[in-house]
Amino acid sequence: MSRQLVLIGAGEFAQIACEYFEHDSDYDVVAFSVEQEYLARQTLADRPVVPYETLEARYPPADFDVFVAIPSSQLNRLRTRFYLDMKRRGYRLATYVSTRAFVWRNAELGDNCFIFEGNVIQPFVRIGLLRHRRQQFYRCECHLQRSREGRARQCHRRRRAGHA
Repeated sequence: MSRQLVLIGAGEFAQIACEYFEHDSDYDVVAFSVEQEYLARQTLADRPVVPYETLEARYPPADFDVFVAIPSSQLNRLRTRFYLDMKRRGYRLATYVSTRAFVWRNAELGDNCFIFEGNVIQPFVRIGLLRHRRQQFYRCECHLQRSREGRARQCHRRRRAGHA
C-alpha cells in the first residue's frame, strides 16, 4: 500500500523528487507546499501547490508524510528550518533511496535523505542523522550524486569539527 507524501518546495529539486518518489518508491506524491508569499502557481506536475502555513488543515500529520525538497543553499539554514518545523508539527519525514543504489546492511540513514541511483553507501556510514548536543542542532548534510564522468561521488558539508 502506498503512503501519501507532500513535498515541501516547488522548485527544480522538488520536481525531481516528485518523479523519483512517484516512480521508484512506495509513496504517492499528492501535493507541493510553499510559503504563502512564494505561492506563484496553483498546480505543479498536476498536483496542487498549497500554502505552507495551512498545510496541517488540508494534509494532517497523522495521514501524510512530508519531504523537504529544498536545495542546500544558505548553508542549509532554509532546509533545516523547514525540517525542524515539520518535526515540531508531528510530520514523519520521508527518505528516498533509489532501488538502483547499494546501501550496506549496517549503514544508517536518517529521515529526509535523498540517495540517487548508482550510489554505494559503504559500511558504517551515517547519513542525515540529527543529533542534539549542548542545546544546538547538528545535521550531517550529505548529498550523493553522479559526477559528469558517471562515477559516484560524495560531497560532505560538516557544520562542526569532529562531527561523525
